[in-house]
Amino acid sequence: MATDSSGRRTPWRLIIAAILAVLALIFVVQNLTSTHMKFLWGTFKAPLWLMLIITLAAGIVIGLLVGHRLGERAKPRKK
Repeated sequence: MATDSSGRRTPWRLIIAAILAVLALIFVVQNLTSTHMKFLWGTFKAPLWLMLIITLAAGIVIGLLVGHRLGERAKPRKK
């Protein structure tokens, strides 16, 4: 980690989190329009940013579940 002039460490994770939060806020502000979504037998109206966030969250959950399952297979079994 880098240090500043006072000798303290720069909190890189905090800086990256702040940048990502600003980018997320910009994304939401630019995608306030509502859109019609079709899923299975239903149609509903919601803001575009919300639909994209829900899709992202679903992808993250699927990735974590698949990654966890694959990680279990890689571990050697105890006899």
